[in-house]
Amino acid sequence: MNPGGRYRWREWDFRKARALAVLTIGLTLISNASAASNFKVLHSFPNNDGKDGDEPTGALVFDAAGNLYGTANGGGTYSKACDQGCGVVFKMTPGDHGTWTESILHSFDGSVDGEYPAAGLTFDKQGNLYGTTSSGSGNNDGGTAFELSPDSSSPGGWTAKLIHRFCHNFHGCKDGSNPWFAGVVIDGSGRLYGTTREGGTTQGGVAYRLAPTNSGWKEAILYTFCYPRPFSIKRAISMAPPRKAAWRAPAALSSN
Repeated sequence: MNPGGRYRWREWDFRKARALAVLTIGLTLISNASAASNFKVLHSFPNNDGKDGDEPTGALVFDAAGNLYGTANGGGTYSKACDQGCGVVFKMTPGDHGTWTESILHSFDGSVDGEYPAAGLTFDKQGNLYGTTSSGSGNNDGGTAFELSPDSSSPGGWTAKLIHRFCHNFHGCKDGSNPWFAGVVIDGSGRLYGTTREGGTTQGGVAYRLAPTNSGWKEAILYTFCYPRPFSIKRAISMAPPRKAAWRAPAALSSN
């Protein structure tokens, strides 16, 4: 970790990932001129204005009404835990004549519910959103899993809930640590699945499951990885030796 920089993960790895993403987009546009001609900016994120998000890296997800939801791993309301905001969850609403309007659903506070949400979001059948933060939430600083639910008492409002706090690998815990760019996927029973880059018995990352219960969400470690570390649940499934692993992925997950 790099406590002196804005991001508490390895900033060089992040820059390499961002450069690769830019290169991929550039190559895609060059190879498809017609797609380039249809390119349109829906929203420009300002740099550290204390309100909007900054540097979105996760994928976007649609709801049934055609609204877009995503995360930005910086920006938002200023917090003592983060130099320039701990990140946000945002919504993009389509309007007339191709316009889009952004609204901030939640600003993170590192010591409370995590910081730097770098992955995309997942909807459940009830319209709740789920995601992860790369680090933050207390002394462990291992990242979090969170839920955002529409607030029935406040039209357009959302309520954030911390559903799991990951342990930092420096503590030598068996739990996963620092999800980084890995969000969660959901099965038909409402259970969440994801991966962490670090943590586990060998500190190579884990694949985990979060299941809702009457007393809260319960985590189960499905598999512990050695180096190289996984970055997503799909890569985790592809890396796991099928005959040695104690858990097999449901067909609905492994086919995606």
